[in-house]
Amino acid sequence: MKTSVPDVLSAAILVMVLALPVHAASPPSDDDVVQLSQLGGGTDFLNASSALRVQWLQRGGDYVDRDGVVNGPNHHLTVSVDGSIRDFVIDISSIPGDLVLRFGPGDAPSWDNVLIDGHPADAFWVDATANHALTGTTIRMPMFVHGGATLSMHLAALPGAKPVAFTIDPVAKPVVPELPMRGPSAPPDILDFELTDEASLRRLAPGQIAEPFAFDPQWLIEPNGLHSLRFSSADGPRLISWFLHFAPQESVYARYCLFIEDDVADGMTELGVKLPGLAGGEVSWRMEHGPVAPANRGLYAAVDYLYDAESGSGYGTSAAMGATFRAGQWYTVEQYVKLNSPGHPDGIGRVWINGNLTWESTHVRFRDTAATLINQIHVNVYHGGLGVPKAPIHYRIASIAVSHSYIGPPANLLTNGISQAIEYHHTAFDHYFVTASATEIAALDRGDFAGWQRTGLAISVYPSEAANTVPVCRFFSAAFAPMSSHFYSADAGECAALRENPSWQFEGDVFNMLTPDSVGDCPPSSAPVYRLYNDGHGGAPNHRYTNSLAVREQMLGQGWVSEGRGVSGVVMCAPE
Repeated sequence: MKTSVPDVLSAAILVMVLALPVHAASPPSDDDVVQLSQLGGGTDFLNASSALRVQWLQRGGDYVDRDGVVNGPNHHLTVSVDGSIRDFVIDISSIPGDLVLRFGPGDAPSWDNVLIDGHPADAFWVDATANHALTGTTIRMPMFVHGGATLSMHLAALPGAKPVAFTIDPVAKPVVPELPMRGPSAPPDILDFELTDEASLRRLAPGQIAEPFAFDPQWLIEPNGLHSLRFSSADGPRLISWFLHFAPQESVYARYCLFIEDDVADGMTELGVKLPGLAGGEVSWRMEHGPVAPANRGLYAAVDYLYDAESGSGYGTSAAMGATFRAGQWYTVEQYVKLNSPGHPDGIGRVWINGNLTWESTHVRFRDTAATLINQIHVNVYHGGLGVPKAPIHYRIASIAVSHSYIGPPANLLTNGISQAIEYHHTAFDHYFVTASATEIAALDRGDFAGWQRTGLAISVYPSEAANTVPVCRFFSAAFAPMSSHFYSADAGECAALRENPSWQFEGDVFNMLTPDSVGDCPPSSAPVYRLYNDGHGGAPNHRYTNSLAVREQMLGQGWVSEGRGVSGVVMCAPE
């Protein structure tokens, strides 16, 4: 989805500037000026969220312009600064959400007495756990402030002789990509630790369990068929801790499935929660998820956490993996260890999340002695260091396995690459939009694009490599301002015709589908997708794509027009 989702916001208005005399007092020295990057918290000029270990797309922070475009050219407000005016009062009531103020080319001016609605403003960083009050502080842009109706601030100093300008826009939330679940299925030599009840656990880990084996345990059969254990925190940092043993190995793969529940965001107080991993002798290689990200509830950075011969300090060595766990979803975590020659940094470590390689090193010093071998999975979920959760937190774990070869996600979580295109509706525009992009879905669900809500409907789509399928092209047009539109087609002729239309921009092939025959019949094991056209009502074209005959009839009753092959208007064929 081009970030120009059809959501146009009106420009803010500079309502009043007070032309006060320029005092001859000395400007603040650099020692008196606070750069916001010094304030700590959730981010800095480079990182959008330290909690999630996600960088800004541009240094100094990302914004959403009036057309809904991230870092686009049409700013909500641009204010010129030449030094002749020292006090600014700016109407920001039409700019939604939290704001980022950025200066343009030239030396950065410094400001003090920053007020929102007459009260001292709080400078904040996305995902910071605390704000920084801008009272008694001289500060330079970029500046992040919470929104309101009126922004007031005083120009403390303007370095250089040339005028500069600053812009005011809503802060763009970090874009956190999600990892699709990838095969293959499990190898034949897998050792599966079947955990179906407490008795099965005690047989597999005799004498190797920290008691109680779990707090408030629940043995569940999940809707996807996984046998899982749900457990809670109690009055300490440990949630579970067991050692599942197997024959000592020089190299081995291990996999488990993890589900983080939503209440972790309410109870977690530490900088991380340690998760299961391989162990033996000098090695304890566990995963970890990062701290709560207040502006991005339910998202946690995936972190590699290794105790080995090289760490030596009593603390493990952590490394970001460029991946994120989302509460409410199942994930698979798989590790591979090939032990090093004793004392030499030639060991190999790899981590896959959902079958995607997220971390790799070929120079790990796991051990210094030949006696160290990998012989266990430490099934440990541990809340940080010594801190106790401030409210109960819950996790689930399932499908623990080891093997001499790569394992991959369990069959319960694999969909042969078939995914869902989620449908959204904009009530004010009466427009529909579908997307199978995890990044776009996350942004829409976070509310990055105002007005869009899930309809509760979705269409299954094929991956690009699926046999006999064709790519579905997507086009975007902003020629119908203030609204815009998207169009999808599995017909190569339609795609080619729109490429020649200057009003439509080709955004790419977004998923694959099968195609119907000339009378609208779909191949076996596929289902028809109908296309309805709003006939330009409301001032902009829009199409709705649905696999529901009931929805089709509903839209026809509202005056929409059927398009496609056959009497029912079939445009593509989806997985059943």
